[in-house]
Amino acid sequence: MPVDGESEQKFVQLRTNISRAYWCNPQNSYAFESATLPALTQGSPEHGTCWFDELFAGGIRIPVTAPGDNRALTILISGPPGTGKSTLAAELCYSAAVSKDIDPKGLRSLYLTLEAHPPWLIENACSYGWRGVEKVFNGDAAQPPKVLVVPVRNASDLMELASRDPAPSKDQITKVAELLGFTGFALPSSVQSALPTDLREILVVDSLNTVKDDKLDTFNHLMSLVSSGPRIIIMILDSFPQGGPKVWDFSADIVIRLDRTYSPGYLLRTIEIEKARYQPHVWGKHQLKIYEPYLRADGRPKEEDKIRFVRAHPYRKEGGIFIFPSIHYVLSRYKAKSPSKSSGPVPTPMANLTNLLGGGLPRGRCVGLVGGRGTHKSHFGYVQVLSSLVGKSIDSPAREINSPYDERALVVSLRDDEGMTRQTMGKILRDQWDRPESDLARFETEGRLEITYYPPGFITPEEFFHRLLLSLNRLKSGSSKSHVTVLFNSLDQLSSRFPLCVKEDIFIPGIIQMLSAEGATSIFVAAHEEHVASEYYGLLSMAELIISLERKPFKRNDYIYWFNRKMPSGAHTALSKSDLPAEVTAVQLEVERFAGGQPAGARGILELVREGEPLFDWCGQAGLVFVPCTDRTTNGTHARKAPSSKAGPGQRKGKR
Repeated sequence: MPVDGESEQKFVQLRTNISRAYWCNPQNSYAFESATLPALTQGSPEHGTCWFDELFAGGIRIPVTAPGDNRALTILISGPPGTGKSTLAAELCYSAAVSKDIDPKGLRSLYLTLEAHPPWLIENACSYGWRGVEKVFNGDAAQPPKVLVVPVRNASDLMELASRDPAPSKDQITKVAELLGFTGFALPSSVQSALPTDLREILVVDSLNTVKDDKLDTFNHLMSLVSSGPRIIIMILDSFPQGGPKVWDFSADIVIRLDRTYSPGYLLRTIEIEKARYQPHVWGKHQLKIYEPYLRADGRPKEEDKIRFVRAHPYRKEGGIFIFPSIHYVLSRYKAKSPSKSSGPVPTPMANLTNLLGGGLPRGRCVGLVGGRGTHKSHFGYVQVLSSLVGKSIDSPAREINSPYDERALVVSLRDDEGMTRQTMGKILRDQWDRPESDLARFETEGRLEITYYPPGFITPEEFFHRLLLSLNRLKSGSSKSHVTVLFNSLDQLSSRFPLCVKEDIFIPGIIQMLSAEGATSIFVAAHEEHVASEYYGLLSMAELIISLERKPFKRNDYIYWFNRKMPSGAHTALSKSDLPAEVTAVQLEVERFAGGQPAGARGILELVREGEPLFDWCGQAGLVFVPCTDRTTNGTHARKAPSSKAGPGQRKGKR
């Protein structure tokens, strides 16, 4: 975090609360609640996570000066038209008015606008639904507005208002406005008394572009105001790719640059802190959007409302500026965290597979399930996350899967929507554990499970990342011993459904790194597709355990041999030749990589048993069953091998 202009100067910190993060909480009727992301929050955690403040390491520092030694903090907000500069300035004024960080009464602002129509600017600010915003901008019978918006026509009139000492009164402002041609101008009727002398604690000039007089003279005049009483001076400047007048950048203490680009016709706004004297700040560009408040009825939501609420990311209680921090910033914050410690593997719901993997999946690390379609990849992922919630295996339902952690699960679906995902998981609950589908809803309302669907669209990597961060941290909140298993299904859908995410090379590696830094065990499911890169967008280089699943032909004798030597305790009968054809096509599971010290190349057969099939009588129930295809001998050799696989992950036959 860079520090520009470090000094011994004393400061007070203004927490603006702009761009506050919220999450949707099923435990509280899907209410939007203030979110705290501990690993990314530099301010006080009790205040929640506010992304604008995080760009300034917790808030904007304002110098504390000695009596008679006034020094205003100067802020320049620049950028092309339509990027949200006036909205940001208005929200800063509102935040300072309601904040008690600097003054218990809040700070008053004089908003001088040379181009905006004051009633429209005030109406726009009030439309965002900020708490008490009407009173802040319009005042009431008890007190005048804390943010006074005044129209001016040219630089000399601006200077006339801005430089008055004491601050201009109601009559003075009305007189100047009438002289400028604003006939009938009057402050709100509720404001009858003279304005207090501290009105100009914050001075906003919107904008510098309309100044037609001598610009050097205007610059000198504005700079003279720095020591004439205001605590903060905010200047707005329309600038273009070639930039605006550099003199304003040099003089300002803080320079906030708003910008915009177009990606396949999609408007992308950005915010960047180019400069910040006296304090640390975050480098780089971050995505910015302007939202209306999300209106929802009070009371318990109906079933159809729940999906609407969960999809309403970024879960805004109030409108206005919202910032999605860049992936690079998020990853830089995780770099500062201590390395995660190994805490034992995660058992699989199948004892044979757990033994093959030397205890299970690597906890807090990434697992890649890759292979052809119809090889039970997604099914295996669902069974894994459900077994952690149910706490029982599937090959022996009486066998408990003991965990020292409070197990939670997050299912990220890029393919099936929430309804289809719940239907699939509910059937697995019923088939594998004889549990009612209503258990899924119970897991969700208890805060132990979240099923989130990402509809196709121009979702940016930052938005995708942000939603994942909120879901993960909500599941972890409230329990110091929580462990989250994340199922990401299905990675092969990424390029066709989320083209903006694919353009970010670090997208998947960044997600994997973030999940590992949070201690989550991630399972990424990916099917072979012609348009998918062989590395699956970086998955194969990041995954600690890679399991490939492919359909292969097995000789009947081999198939029977492997199954009968691993007969489960509940088996009714052994497999016989009369049950099967001469060649059996089944799913071969192979360990392509295991960084945990277990040998790669270990194989087995993974079958999805259905009622009426030969394996149903053999295992006594429907669902997944796994048998290893490796005989370990004392000298480490194999007595019998399954058919070798000629195609590894992402390398189908005939594919380059």
